[in-house]
This record gives sequence, C-alpha cells and structure tokens, in this order.
Amino acid sequence: MIAIKRPAVCLSPDQQHKQRAAVQQMQAILTAVNQSHPYRLLRTQDRRALLQKGYARDLVENLVYMTLRPQPGLSVQHGDRLMIGFTQAAFDPSLYGCDNISEALIKANQGCCSWCERLIAANDGAVFHYRPPCGYLQGLDIQRTAYYALAYDVNNLLFACGDCAQRYKGNHFPVISGPHMPDVSECAERPSLVNPYGEDPRQFIRFNPMNACAYGFDEVVAFYQQTKGLSVEQTADLVSADPGRIPDQQDIRGHRLSDSSVDRAYQQWLCGCANSGQTPRRGQSTIDCLGLNRPALVYARAAQLRDWRLAWLGWSEKSDKVCDNPLAEQAPVQFRSLFIDACNTWQQAQCAQGTAHD
Repeated sequence: MIAIKRPAVCLSPDQQHKQRAAVQQMQAILTAVNQSHPYRLLRTQDRRALLQKGYARDLVENLVYMTLRPQPGLSVQHGDRLMIGFTQAAFDPSLYGCDNISEALIKANQGCCSWCERLIAANDGAVFHYRPPCGYLQGLDIQRTAYYALAYDVNNLLFACGDCAQRYKGNHFPVISGPHMPDVSECAERPSLVNPYGEDPRQFIRFNPMNACAYGFDEVVAFYQQTKGLSVEQTADLVSADPGRIPDQQDIRGHRLSDSSVDRAYQQWLCGCANSGQTPRRGQSTIDCLGLNRPALVYARAAQLRDWRLAWLGWSEKSDKVCDNPLAEQAPVQFRSLFIDACNTWQQAQCAQGTAHD
C-alpha cells in the first residue's frame, strides 16, 4: 500500500445540492424520531407519517430505531440504550459514486484498489467509504450514529475492490484507543485502519519479498528501536538487506523464514509490550481488517514477484552496472509497495555481491 494523492473532484452545483439535501434530511429525520417517539419501536404508521412529511422514502424505509436493553427480560428502562441510524441501503450510490468522483479516484489509483493495490477488473471495483456511514461494528452490535453525515464527503471516499471493502472490511472501523465519533470530533478520533489518502501507508505496512506477504512495519520498527536502538531508516535498511530479520515470517507451507534468534527476541518483546499495553498495531490491524494476506492475494503477488525477479536477473546477466534498478523505468501499476521492497532487497544483494567480488 502506498500513499495516494487525493484528486480534486469537481461536482456540479446540482450534485452538491443533492448531497447537502440528503445529509440534511438524515439529520432532520433522526432529530424528529428521537424527540417525538418515547416508545421502544418505530411502527409502520410512524414511518408512514414521516413519508407524509416529505422525507425521502429510501431514508424512511431504511431508518433504524430500536432500544438495546443490557439484560433481556428486564421491565425497567435503567441502562437502556437507543440505537438510531440508517442501513447501508439508505445511502445513494449515484451521489457518492457518481461519474465525477469515480473517474477521479480510478485515475488517482491507476485502476488499482486503494488498499490491496491489485489491478481491478471493470466489474469488481467501486467507490467505498473509509468510515462506514451505516455505523461501525462493536461486538455484535452496529453503532449507527457515528458516520452517516460523512456518506457523501469526498474525503471519506476511496476506490477499492469488493474483497477488501465488502468481504473483509465491511463495517469494521477499529480505533487505537478512545471513543469513536460522534463522542469525539473527526480530528480527535484515532483510527487504526490506515488511510492511503492523507498519510503514508509505508510507515505502517511493508512487504516481505521472500513470501510476498504484508507485515506490520511499524511494529518491526518499534521492536528494533526498543531492543537495538535502531532508527526507522536503519531498520528499513536492515530488513531490506536480510528479510530474515523480519520477525514472525513463514512461507506458504508454514516453514519459518525468520531468523530463529530474531523470533525469540521478538516474542519476548511482544510479551513485555502486552503487559504494558504499548504494542503498536496499526499496520497489523489494517492487514487483518482488509485481509491483505488472504491466500488468493498472496499468490497473485508471488506470481508478480517471480516475473519481476526474472526480469531483474535477465538484466543483471547482461550488465556490469552495480546498484542500479533495471526496473525503475518500468514501475508497475499494481502491487507498487511490494515492488519497492523487492527492488530494495535485490539492490542490496547486488551491491553486497559486487563488494565481495572487489
């Protein structure tokens, strides 16, 4: 995953008006039902009354209004919690996934998924939300009031494949610590899910060229920083020169790829971090949330890696140059972060080999 510059999206005045009107209607509906319905359910006649007041049918029919009671069967209302919001069907794809937005995001991503970087077929990609407008999962419940107002915010939209966005992420939106919106402002919320727009994902996630798997680079940096006193740059050089220094790595058959002494030190460090509650997990949390090491994706990356490696070796046999990147002018469309990590490793190996020959 690499950083993506968010494109400027030019919406027509009509599109802007429709988006504002949709958000205003949602806010008005939630205010109306919250103030005027002291009972526990929103009945059919209540929805009919909302329609008669002129609220949009899609919003009314997909409105959620229920009371969660901490212990089923209790008749008292102490501890009752109101769940109020909308299901995903309430949000109009023609407004958040209109041609202007979709085309701009596809161009910015070069047709690849914002998260897994796989080149997406025409019928497999769409505009999705970073913060899920129908609410985030908390245990078995969905907290629906959190992000509905961001449904049409272009800063909350990205282009992604169906596997990343629907099969894996869905309504998951973990935070590092503290509350979600609306209990805190958007800028005060601390998401653990990496956003390729607005931050550099390579600070948190990198790829092992030995197995084509994503790993939590932020955690590896913290491990070497606290156990060896290495900087971010020194850690990056270390694992590029020897991917066996990346802890807790296996091949597709389950055979260990990491140096055994590194793994032992890493496990001891993890235990200490768990006791202090200080383990950095944004990278690994994002990998898990999006399924970035799902088998089909790892196999696709491994196949691409083999093609790059053959091209590299073919160039190396014909050239006396050392430490140049023969693929630099052929930077790929998909799996760009993996490409960077693989080239760094191969370059360092080539440099070491050239030094040994000298």
